[in-house]
Order: sequence, then structure tokens, then C-alpha cells
Amino acid sequence: ENDFVRLLSPSFSCFTISSAREISQMKVSHLCRSMCHILIEHLQGSEEMSRWHKISLREKEEDSRLVEDEADDSGFCTSANYKHLLKWYRRGEDRGNENARIILDEMFADGLGVPMDRNEALRWLHESAEYSGADTQFRVAELHEYGFGLGDSKEAFRWYLKAAEQGHVQAEFKLGEMYESGRGGIQDNDEAMKCYQKAADLGDEQAQYRLGELYEAGRLVLQDYEKAFKWYEKSAGHGCKFKQYEIAEMYESGKGVSQDEDEAFRWYLRSAVQGNKYAQYKMGEIYEQGFCVLRNYEKSFEWFQRAAEQGNANSEYKLGEMYEAGRGIPLDLEEAF
Repeated sequence: ENDFVRLLSPSFSCFTISSAREISQMKVSHLCRSMCHILIEHLQGSEEMSRWHKISLREKEEDSRLVEDEADDSGFCTSANYKHLLKWYRRGEDRGNENARIILDEMFADGLGVPMDRNEALRWLHESAEYSGADTQFRVAELHEYGFGLGDSKEAFRWYLKAAEQGHVQAEFKLGEMYESGRGGIQDNDEAMKCYQKAADLGDEQAQYRLGELYEAGRLVLQDYEKAFKWYEKSAGHGCKFKQYEIAEMYESGKGVSQDEDEAFRWYLRSAVQGNKYAQYKMGEIYEQGFCVLRNYEKSFEWFQRAAEQGNANSEYKLGEMYEAGRGIPLDLEEAF
């Protein structure tokens, strides 16, 4: 996380939208996630952020030296780096940038480059969010749920509700979670399903997947494998390699959908080419056994090797067998051992 903060200096142009989005979806602090949102805005061509970047490029040499000098040997961000970030976020706040205001509030809350004052940070944050857009209200809710060390679920619920009322899809999903679990003070399965359904209908990947889980398990609703498959498939359509793998398994087993080996193969392949080691192992098995394709030991070896390079133990064992038998690769007992 500290490395990521450091990368938000003017040298961050090597980051891509996809890598920023991937980090923002991980279980990281809200500060890190919010910084990802800032970066995504920049990379997508946000006029305000692009203007900041043009200014910073003129100082790139000086700023690069600053980052180099102020990071310790392990690459962690120092207080001086935060002060450098503070300068740019203050400029953004002066120009009315909501994201910059959120980050500043969090920096004050955690004492990053400034004296810590969480009460003051919360006061500013609430004043800003009360009349701001749904995105800001959603982030305030996240802060109350996960940030500042508060763990205030009731306040988080109140802000998620405000954001959802303005059409924020992720906030709708979070309300569903809170209604289901009872966090926030209200446990209501019917309301949870309404929120999940609304968010899923609006295209939220998490809500679609959650509906799939609920229908598969028969939780909150009657068990229905066909509906489970429907929502899993919609969720997988967003490109998640692990969800694609689950769809492949359902096609292979015929669970919730007519059994279809060709479709199973296509979904396993989609997942495998995105780097899912379990799907790569499965592709190795498919070509080894000739399941819905012609048996091909060379391709089988290639897929097992890809999975093994990611630490898949079953694939490593398979490679040993293939080296020992000379199947798909020239016989090599030393490699097999």
C-alpha cells in the first residue's frame, strides 16, 4: 500500500486502468482504494486530473528525485512523500474536486503528512458529502464501515442508503449485504433480496454473483439451479476468470443448464487464457484425456506447465509423469525427478 502511495507521484504514468481497478477491488484500506479511483479518473482522461499531470510533468525531474530520496530501502513511503501528495490534493480541493477532498479528509484522519485530527476530518467529510454526489456518499459509507478505525455500521448504512437513493449501484449492493447480515441495525431478508435484485438488474457484477450463490444454496429464496446459472453467467460475462471457471463446471456437470461439453470447453479456455491456474490445469486434463477435443499431449503439457509455473501442485505432478513417460515432451528422467 505504501508502494502504491509512492507511485502516485508524477511518475505513475506506467500504471494502467486495469491494474488500478484490480488493486481497488482488493481488500485494501479505503485510502488505497480511493487513490485508485483518482488514478483511474486520470487514465480515463479526466480533464482536471490531466491538467494536474501536465503541471507535474514540468516538475518531473525534481519530483522523481524527491520520491527517490524520501523512500527508504524497502520502498516505503515517508512522511515527506505524503506532504508532496498533500500539495497536489489541496490544489484539487481548491478546484472543487470531490475525490481530492475525500483523500485529504483521510490524510487528516490518519495523520499522513499532517497532524492527526479525526474529528475534524469527519466533520469536513460529512459537510462535503451531505450535498455531494452519490460517489462521495458511497465513499463516506465505506469509511464508516471500514476506515478511521470506527466500524460504525449504522452510520455506514445511513450513507449507503443516501447513495443508493441517488442511483449508486454499488451502494444498492452494500445495502443488500447489510440487510442480509443485520449490520446497520436492521435484518430483513426481503429487503436484502430487493437490493440485490435491483443492483443485479442494473449490471452490478457482485450482486449478480450473490444472487447466483443464493439461488444455488436456497438461501433467502427457494433453491433454483437454473436461476443460479443465469446469474452466475451474467456475472462471468464481466470477465472474471474465476466466475468463468464456475460456469464451465456447471456446463460440464449439467447443473442448472443442459450439459454441454463444447460450452464447458469454451468457458474453461476463457478462464485459462486469463491466467486462472485451475482452469489451466483443467485444460491440461482436457487435452490429455481427449475430452470434447482430439487428444493432444503437447498441448496438454503446455497447459500443465502454465499452471505449474503458478504453483499448481497437481500440474507439477502431471509434468513429472509426462517427463517420465516421454508423453508430450521428450523423455527426461532428471526433469521428472
